[in-house]
Amino acid sequence: MDYLPNEVLIEIFDYLQKDSIWNVLNVCRNWKNVVINSTRLLKKLEASVRPSSIDNVLEEYSSIPITSLMLNTLVAKEEPNNLNQFNEKLKNLIEKHKTTIEFTEMIFSRMEFLTDYISQLSKIKHLNLVNARARNEPQLEISLENLPKFPHLKLIGLKNATHTLKYLQHHQVETLKCIDVENLSTGRNISEFMKVTKSLKEVKFMGFIPHLIEIENFTCELTTLTILIKGQTETQSNSILDLMRAQKNSLKELRLIGFNTSGFVECAINELQLTKLEIDITRLKFPLTALKVNKNIKNLSLQVIAQQNSQLIKIIEVLPNVENFKIISNTNIGFNEWIMKVNDTMTRLKNLSIDALMTILPPKNLNLKSLESLTVSKLGNEFHIHGFIQLASRCPNLKKLIATGYGVKFMQTMSDEGEIVEDTTLCRVEFLTLLATLPKLEELELRGKLTLTDEIVEILISDFCKLKKFNFSAEKDWNLSQKLKKLNQSKIQCKILEIDNGKRGFKRKYSEER
Repeated sequence: MDYLPNEVLIEIFDYLQKDSIWNVLNVCRNWKNVVINSTRLLKKLEASVRPSSIDNVLEEYSSIPITSLMLNTLVAKEEPNNLNQFNEKLKNLIEKHKTTIEFTEMIFSRMEFLTDYISQLSKIKHLNLVNARARNEPQLEISLENLPKFPHLKLIGLKNATHTLKYLQHHQVETLKCIDVENLSTGRNISEFMKVTKSLKEVKFMGFIPHLIEIENFTCELTTLTILIKGQTETQSNSILDLMRAQKNSLKELRLIGFNTSGFVECAINELQLTKLEIDITRLKFPLTALKVNKNIKNLSLQVIAQQNSQLIKIIEVLPNVENFKIISNTNIGFNEWIMKVNDTMTRLKNLSIDALMTILPPKNLNLKSLESLTVSKLGNEFHIHGFIQLASRCPNLKKLIATGYGVKFMQTMSDEGEIVEDTTLCRVEFLTLLATLPKLEELELRGKLTLTDEIVEILISDFCKLKKFNFSAEKDWNLSQKLKKLNQSKIQCKILEIDNGKRGFKRKYSEER
């Protein structure tokens, strides 16, 4: 692979798992230089300690110009002797890089090991306690006295943490900005924690029903609230609604997933002063009947199913000032009815993302003139390039266009047996039509099988093409690197998102269809 240019090597290495990039470093000096000179690949190396060798990992890091380091759960599970050895190497690494080392996240699965890290955490930003069980929690509380203040705390499956939470709520009362709670067995300690933590701005509950949350005497003013649950009783629902209403003057971003009553949607739209709303209406048991017009919400994300089409229309009708709209569905929710409601109501819409299974045949009177960015995902076998161009042509001011999905058809041809077959060559006429339809288009991204022909390359580098960025998936092509090099030497910036290598690609597509 030495004949490949560095740009192509970076694209290939970028699809490797984090741990595999470590193997690339040891192949040859050239490959190592490619990795350490790529910001993108360095971020992958920074993401976690290499799990295969705790003893040697810091020597490996010492030769790489990383700017941050996350120590993962595997380190915390090591025996004390290894921990002591690791700590010594960690001190040496800090001394060598000085301010270049930054601890962005610490995760502990055995809390009694926390003491061994306290002296090294001077720049920690996040503390994650994952399934932590302390054998002697009062003793751990004493060790926490040396813990620096940090803005983000995450608790996952934490048990028997009464003393730890009580200490943290006093220690972090002025610095903690975000708390992330997942699968806790009790909510009472969290209530006490939130009551005294004045600096708290973001709260996330996941897989945990906060039925014991008591909102009286809350001193924090939340700006972001996320609740992801599966099923809830009436008492629990009322508790969550009380929390939402108590923060109505400060709350700006709300994410609700897994609810089955319409009261949450009505409260979010009618009573709160949100600017961003992400909500799942797939489980609603009762229709929305009392929605009021809300001009504050600028960002909207809706997860729907075909049976909720009428609810989708009602929500769109009352949100005229939405600028960023994303619709998500795993069922065919239709297209014409809701897109025309968007056309008539959301006159300020700038970014539209359609992540849903549907056949797109846009109405003739559709005119999304305010739209600047369009993303269409999950394109099925019924979608083809002509419908794609028709939809894009209804957006005359479009600057960014993204199409992605395993079923993208760039051209259809007839086989000798009279059957329609898929041709992955994007023909010259279709590509020219797409560019001519959108004179303001600056960025185009096509995900799916695509053969980059010489004709398409000539169009891209010609004066006719006004694109600044062209990202695409590609099939195996021995001349692909030469074509990419030719494109990058022109005014347009190109990037290969993925390369389909025949059988491997077919297996991936087959598994997705199943």
